[in-house]
Amino acid sequence: MAEGTDILKVTNKVYLANIAKWQLNKAAFQGGEEWKAQKLLYEYRSEASNDYDIRIQQTPLENHCESVITTYSGFIWRDPPKRNFGKLANNHNLNRLIVNADMDGTPLHEFMKTVQILGGVYGVAWIVMDKPATTAVTKADEISGDLRPYVRLFTPEDVIDFEFTAAPNQTRSA
Repeated sequence: MAEGTDILKVTNKVYLANIAKWQLNKAAFQGGEEWKAQKLLYEYRSEASNDYDIRIQQTPLENHCESVITTYSGFIWRDPPKRNFGKLANNHNLNRLIVNADMDGTPLHEFMKTVQILGGVYGVAWIVMDKPATTAVTKADEISGDLRPYVRLFTPEDVIDFEFTAAPNQTRSA
């Protein structure tokens, strides 16, 4: 078992098996010169290396991966979601989360759009919801200090070690 700071370097077998694919997916989505520099075109059997380099340089940079994911996302998020919170409609924490989901000013629908796009790039994304530790005595203290739940997005490149534990009557998924 890893101890001290070594525990921060431990990686999950799912991470190790997929990190190269996730990085390739990210590079394909980002496109541009970095993608071209990876020289992912197949070299022809009798092609001289300088001919291959010329063909790489002449390859257009149209980013099909990015256009597919963002077009799909555009259809999903064309109109902001309409939410019905019923009795929670006037809940201060919920309303603050909707207008500033991540404490960086991102509205919830924009945050979720980013989650959807990165989920399309990587095939998976994690959302963690947290609330700051507080010494607030009253609800008014929490409201005045904006001490409320917020969300953070993590991609597979961010989460190098994880474990899923099955709840009763469920099976383990990783």
